[in-house]
Amino acid sequence: MKNIGKLFGCLIFFYLLTNFSYASLFWDINVGIDEFYKGNYVFAKDYFESYLGANPNDKDGYWWLAKTYQKLKDKKSKEIFKKSYELTSKEKPMEKITFDEIDISALEDYFDMAVMYFEAGDYKNAEIYSDLMLKISPKSPSAYFLKSKLAYTKGDNKKAKEYLNKAVLFNSEILNTNLAKNLDISQIPQTSKEMYSTFALEAYFLGDISSVIKNAKKYLEADTNNQRMQNMLIDAYIKNNDIENAKKTIDIALKQNENNIEALLYKAKINKNDEEEILNKAFEINPNKEQTLLALGNFYLKKRDYQKSKKYFEMLTSVDDEFYEGYFGLIYSLIELGQLDEAQDLIRKANSFNSNSSEILYLLGKICEYTGSYKEAFDYYNRASDKEENPNYNMALARTLYTLKSYENSLANIEEAEKMPFSPIDEDELELYKLKNYIKMSKFENAKSILNKQNMLDKNRLIYKYNLYIIYKLEGNKEQASELWKKIKKIKLQTAQDYVDMSEILYEQKGLEVSDKILDEAIKKFPNDYSIKLQKIKLHYIAEQ
Repeated sequence: MKNIGKLFGCLIFFYLLTNFSYASLFWDINVGIDEFYKGNYVFAKDYFESYLGANPNDKDGYWWLAKTYQKLKDKKSKEIFKKSYELTSKEKPMEKITFDEIDISALEDYFDMAVMYFEAGDYKNAEIYSDLMLKISPKSPSAYFLKSKLAYTKGDNKKAKEYLNKAVLFNSEILNTNLAKNLDISQIPQTSKEMYSTFALEAYFLGDISSVIKNAKKYLEADTNNQRMQNMLIDAYIKNNDIENAKKTIDIALKQNENNIEALLYKAKINKNDEEEILNKAFEINPNKEQTLLALGNFYLKKRDYQKSKKYFEMLTSVDDEFYEGYFGLIYSLIELGQLDEAQDLIRKANSFNSNSSEILYLLGKICEYTGSYKEAFDYYNRASDKEENPNYNMALARTLYTLKSYENSLANIEEAEKMPFSPIDEDELELYKLKNYIKMSKFENAKSILNKQNMLDKNRLIYKYNLYIIYKLEGNKEQASELWKKIKKIKLQTAQDYVDMSEILYEQKGLEVSDKILDEAIKKFPNDYSIKLQKIKLHYIAEQ
């Protein structure tokens, strides 16, 4: 156990930290899916593994990882498909035995256990092991035969016939048993809609999405209003990248039941322009639905509306006290809101749910950075980066190293982030720190190339205008520098970002006392915007070096 408080002065508490992408924040599953369809299976595998590191409850992540392993001819695909199947299944867990303990090779052992308990008259445990067999193999005739015997022994001939018909469907020789004669079953039954459901689930388990679609459609021919099967079909269409049919099925499902929350969530997933409206409708139907709360929290996190993201993540952790993604989103929101003590209190809990990930290290780095402990922040970010490739970790390192005046290393981390196949969240931040590093290193042509880029996200920001002024000044273009400086001084400050940018300009031009005044003014005007307080901490740190 390490005493974090003694090692790193930024933290005021002690706890055990072992080695934690936030799905929607750091990782977009569609990036991995796109690479999968391009045939880049090794990259897709690495991406989905990182995605699942942050989203251990995401069935889609496991499904795509399994598909990728399958393409790479790796036998691990079977076990990963099972995990996806577990998360997809609506069945009640079997007593204390978890699905993680189930292995396909154990099918015979479970059969022997079921028979042993049956012969001993322990029908409860015989039922448990029969059901475990079906979770491994939904087409197991032995399991259905045992369940039929159990029902028959209990005097429930209707159930006994139902299970025996399923057993016969997969093994016609069962027609020759005494149980079949006693139940008056002498021929193979026609495939029922329940069996199409079984086939669809098994196909999902095996990663055969075409069979999922085929069997789900067959089921819906017999039962057009079955919400669960409609949702499975929508999910399958989305996985198959068949968005048109997904939309059609969503429309049918919602026409039959406008309160079908799963269908609404799928609709939000593929209709980005109306995402907020659709998610709020799902929330109105059931404000305690975990996946709705997670989707809303993620949505507002992307929008940087941290008050709203905090609200929904708090609700999520209240509904499910062990939902890891909810804790990460809540901690991230709290840090951005400057509520660092609350964030620290929750980190230990989040770590207990997912201790083998890099994101806890990243969060600790943010807390250190946001309290002005930049060397400790660098250490945490560096450890997170060593543990997992993520451009956002490199950007955090670049930002911290710039504050520590290590400009070459800051630029190196930006360049490392750019090499990665997926982009960091804040591309504007990447461009800004690249620009600032170039200027500090007197690479003016490189700096000007940044300012001339067509994809600059916000060229009108004060800080960009100021950096252009610095370039003109350092290059000796006095007239252009003078004209631009006059324009900068006339700009009226309106947003919190304007005040933050101006404070940096005033610090470099007139010193800490003047920059403090503008930031104090901003704090009064925007009391809930922690970026202003963060800027003050940073400028004071730089001034003390």
